[in-house]
Amino acid sequence: MSTDLNMEYQEVKFGEIAKHISKRVEPSETTLDVYVGLEHLDPDSLKITRHGVPSDVAGQKLLVKKGQIIFGKRRAYQRKVAVSDWDCICSAHAMVLEAIPGKILPEFLPFFMQSNQFMERAVEISEGSLSPTIKWKILEQQIFRIPNLEYQKTFIKILNKVEQCLDMTSRSLISTKILYAEYNDVLFGYKGNNIDYRSLVLGDLVTVDNGYAFKSADFNESKLVPVIRISDIKTDGTVDIQKSVKVDYQKDLKKFEVDSGDILIAMSGATTGKTGVYEGSRAYLNQRVGRFSFIDNQTNRNLIVHLLKNENFQNAMLVDAMGGAQPNISPSSIENTKLRILSNSKNSEKIILILDNLDEEIKSLKTKTSILTELKNSLFE
Repeated sequence: MSTDLNMEYQEVKFGEIAKHISKRVEPSETTLDVYVGLEHLDPDSLKITRHGVPSDVAGQKLLVKKGQIIFGKRRAYQRKVAVSDWDCICSAHAMVLEAIPGKILPEFLPFFMQSNQFMERAVEISEGSLSPTIKWKILEQQIFRIPNLEYQKTFIKILNKVEQCLDMTSRSLISTKILYAEYNDVLFGYKGNNIDYRSLVLGDLVTVDNGYAFKSADFNESKLVPVIRISDIKTDGTVDIQKSVKVDYQKDLKKFEVDSGDILIAMSGATTGKTGVYEGSRAYLNQRVGRFSFIDNQTNRNLIVHLLKNENFQNAMLVDAMGGAQPNISPSSIENTKLRILSNSKNSEKIILILDNLDEEIKSLKTKTSILTELKNSLFE
């Protein structure tokens, strides 16, 4: 049924445009070489860039034919949809789908399933709290508004161009990250052992301050000052306080205030050892979030930023971590972490400048990826 006078769009039930394939396979009995788990699917990417083998897993899996769609029905908010390049088997926590010709072009279906319209509905109809999952009998009844066949052809051309741009941007991002890591390792002596380095501990350059132990009664969304918690420090080196709790401003907590540009570290939880640079207005540090303060104002701030991004150094900080499933580190253990730096200050400054530029390029490529992804996902809303 058309939703406007120009007959450009139609309303369809999902079960009218997609067929659910549910053929079970025992991994130990298949002759196929590829296993695709949800962990092999990247959010908002139709390409499968890595995979396992059937011997990696046990229990019944789903048979997938080349060209069919693998959709992560568990935790749909992760936005995992991909088109298989092979005959393979996949996780039973996925749905295997293929287009039903008539109201939709086969090439258009995976793009539509990446759209905000589809994904928001998928999250909405998911059932369960800890691991929300979609049932096919519910999904097939959902009504969506999609372009008619002629307009789908136009969108496919545009979306394929966007995909090409995303692929090139992704390749550039991967290469730039590799180059950044190589220079970072040279600066801190994890490569280039024939170069002259000086040894020290992090505490020779900075001190680490712990946050304040706020009580749950202190938090209220109507209050003024956000509190930065360990969960606000993300794995990509950012500090995101969009979902932070808030408290009233208190003068006696001034030493726990965070300024824009401060370097923070998670000292417990799932992101222990991860750091981020805070960019925002006044905020407080919660307990188990550390802040770096420079001992010598002559220390190059970006030297510390790059050091804390080095995976080898992050691992060194965690060597003496206390705790069980989630490690804990203390300000003193962070300060006592050993490191090396190029002895020649001129060479050190040159590499820091290169790392600064590469870091900016990484941020730029990430921004381009986000813009292109949002364009693709919202193009036919």
